[in-house]
Amino acid sequence: MLTRRALLGVVVAGVLLGACDADRSDEAAGADTSGPTATDSPLTTDDPAANQPTSGSQQCSGADASPVSPAPEATVTFGPINGVGETTTADGEPLIILGTVYSQDCEPLADATLTMYQTDGNGEYGPGHGTDDMRCCYLGGSVVTDANGHFQVTTVRPAHYRGEANPPPAHIHLEVRHPNAAPLASEIVFADDDVLPANADSLGLIVTDPVRDGNGWLAFADIVLADSSGGQG
Repeated sequence: MLTRRALLGVVVAGVLLGACDADRSDEAAGADTSGPTATDSPLTTDDPAANQPTSGSQQCSGADASPVSPAPEATVTFGPINGVGETTTADGEPLIILGTVYSQDCEPLADATLTMYQTDGNGEYGPGHGTDDMRCCYLGGSVVTDANGHFQVTTVRPAHYRGEANPPPAHIHLEVRHPNAAPLASEIVFADDDVLPANADSLGLIVTDPVRDGNGWLAFADIVLADSSGGQG
C-alpha cells in the first residue's frame, strides 16, 4: 500500500464554482438534467468571487498519517447517473481516489455525502456530448464517508473536453454536504495536468497528485469543509 501523500484541502464556504448547473435535487432523485456544457468550468467563470476560496486555504494532511482504508460501504464505482442508460465505450486509465473529509478544525467527518461526476476517457460527459441534446453522465456517483471520514472512488482519469481547442484542466465535479458544515462545490484536478494553471490552489480547487499504481493511477484527496457559521475554527 502506498503511504499517504499530503495534498491540498481548500476551504470553500458553500461557493458554487459555476461548473455544470444541473439541479442537485433532481440529480439526487435520479432525474434527467440538462447536464454540463463543454465550456463550463470554475477556471473560466466570469464571476471573480466564484474563483476564490471564501476563507483561505487549509491543510489537514498531518491529522492522519496512516494510509486511507475506507470501510466497504464508503466506496463507490462510477457509472451512469441521472437515468442515462448507456455506459461509456471509451477506454480510460483506471483511477482510484482515496480521501478524507475534515471539519474546519481538522476532525474527520463521518457521514459526509459526496456527489461527483466527470467526463470519460474520450472527454465526453454523456450521450450527445457537444450538442444541445447531451445527457449527463456516463460516469458519476455518490458516497458517504465512514466513521473515520474516509471514502474511496473507483473510476477512470477524466479526459480534457473533446472538441475543445483550449480545454480547461481535466476534472471531477464534486459536491460535499454534512449537517454540521457548510456545503462545498468544487472540482478535483490533477497536479500533472499540462494545462493546470500555476495558481490552481487559489481557485477553490482540490489539487491531487496522482501516482502510478500498476496499470492505473492512485491519488489522495483531503477535503476540508468550512464551519457552517462561516467563521474560522
